[in-house]
Amino acid sequence: MSQDVHQIRYCWSQSSLLGTRGMGPVESTLPEHLLPTWDRYLRDHVWAAGAEPGFTFVVRDGVGALLRKGATAAADGRPGSVAHALLSQQMTAQDALGLTSWDGWDAATLCVLSWPALQPAADCGLGELRTRARALLRDRLADLFAQLLNSPGGGYAVIGEPDPLAVTCALGDLIGETPTFATDESDDTRPGLPTAVFLREVPFSSTTATRRRLNHAAALADPTISSFAIAAVDAYTTDGPEGIAVIHRDRTPPHLHEVRS
Repeated sequence: MSQDVHQIRYCWSQSSLLGTRGMGPVESTLPEHLLPTWDRYLRDHVWAAGAEPGFTFVVRDGVGALLRKGATAAADGRPGSVAHALLSQQMTAQDALGLTSWDGWDAATLCVLSWPALQPAADCGLGELRTRARALLRDRLADLFAQLLNSPGGGYAVIGEPDPLAVTCALGDLIGETPTFATDESDDTRPGLPTAVFLREVPFSSTTATRRRLNHAAALADPTISSFAIAAVDAYTTDGPEGIAVIHRDRTPPHLHEVRS
């Protein structure tokens, strides 16, 4: 793929590009032989939880995939979805956050794009999103950050956040690494989900949740972690990423004593 950015559009159809009925790819710029492989990977990510656009960013074999998706009513009345995917070897999770505000999502037809031409839109979008991230309620963001520090590593779900993209941006800046993400999912129990998953509410499921669930209302007993999180968030919301340079970690602290140091 190199500098190319490929696109795939999904929706319900009588016959997709792969000859299947139902939800499937209906338009693609990928070479024909690559579409089945990518479809097998993306098909679990194209279903939307609501009508408002949700975004998912995942990585497969060094290629970033950003999907914008929304729920629809299928032709036969059953719930359906529409989804639009961008695929690029150059796209990072931060780039993906910036591209959620890209103005090309509703293009009438798809074409192969160039990453150098798309990069400015990603940079501009990230700057605007970071402004939103710094305007988040400090106490609410500090609660989430403290819970993340209390048990770092692995995937997590965030419950009931009104601005998942801004929270993803803020937590990525605070930790030092932006996670793969899904901003609007109906559950957090199926395999293959990205690191950060956002749910509108705790789902009803017969499957036991295996990932941490963060909730701003949850109490954290350890005052040291809470104090660290409050200080970091205060510096971030005041001065942005530069404000946390002194206390910035290159990786999530795996042990409490690293937070205390």
